[in-house]
Order: sequence, then structure tokens, then C-alpha cells
Amino acid sequence: MSASISSKDKASESSKKPKRPLSGYNLFYRYKRNKVLEATANNNGSINNNCAAAASDDDAKIRTIITSLAGLENVSSTHPVWALPPHTLDELRASKIRRDMEGKLFPNENPRNRLHRKVHGMGFVEMGTLMREMWARADDFTKGVFGELADVGRVRYRRLLAEYKMMDNGIVGRKDLAEGKSGSAIAGIKSKETNK
Repeated sequence: MSASISSKDKASESSKKPKRPLSGYNLFYRYKRNKVLEATANNNGSINNNCAAAASDDDAKIRTIITSLAGLENVSSTHPVWALPPHTLDELRASKIRRDMEGKLFPNENPRNRLHRKVHGMGFVEMGTLMREMWARADDFTKGVFGELADVGRVRYRRLLAEYKMMDNGIVGRKDLAEGKSGSAIAGIKSKETNK
């Protein structure tokens, strides 16, 4: 029997280690991709006699969603919301983004959680290119909102990583962490995170 660790053991150990947090850009991409999937989902399940018309309609929806301001994808240009003062409109956008991203801020813990759907009419490379361009053109407010959401993920990651390192070093056990008996080390880390 060899003293080396098998690849299965390495995989199980690395699966316990918390996944790195998503950046603001990753969250923006996830947000816009979910909006595109929601908009095109209605046509994908139905039988349509005019497939070319449905494809061009989906392409138009995709372009509109991706190029529109985050939080206002489904708002027409004649909607009264555009008459609101800029500060109020920004608050409305931020609350909509936060609400839509609830539960979607962290990397998928289980790879099966992610729905693998091809976005109708747009390939992965084309969508990635378009998203990069839109992120580069995004206003500071949009980048700020997604940056704040990314900060939430970073704080969670640091806490989970500290817990992982303490368990790995044998300082505390998983049961102690679950019961909140993690000692002063984690309490000190948590207080540092809240002071930031």
C-alpha cells in the first residue's frame, strides 16, 4: 500500500474547501444570463410554425435585455418609471437587482444545480463577448451594486475559509462549528469582517 493520497481522497478533501467568491462581473453575467433565459423560455417549450420569426424575435429580446440597464430590462421606453428622479430610479434598480440575485450570489456548491441551457440563437462565445462589452460600458452605479453583492460573497468566503482551516488543523470539529462553539478565533474573524 502506498503512502500517497489517491485522487478520490484529494477530490473529497478539495470539495470540503469553500469555493472562491464570484466577482462583480461574474454576478453581472449570471444576472443577465438568467434574464435572457427567462425571456426566451416561453418560446422554447412551444411548437412554433414559423421558426425563423421566433428566432429573430428571441434575438431581439436577447439584445434588448443584455443592452438595457440592469434592473430595468422589462421596462419600455415609454414607461412612467423613466420620469422618476435619478436617485429614486437608482434605488429602484438596486432593489430589483438585489431581489433577483437573492440566493444566487455564491458559486454553485453542487454542479448539478446549474441549468445547462443553450441560449436560443446565441452561442457561448458570442454571449461572453457581448457581456464583456456591456460590463465595460456599464455605468458606475451598476458596477457598484454588483460590487457590493460580490463583497457579500467575499465576506462569506473568508468566514468559511477560516472555519475550513481551523477544521483542517484540528482546532475545532464540524460539530462544534454547527453548534456555534467555534471559539474565539472565529468570533474574532467575524468581528473583523463586520468592521470592514
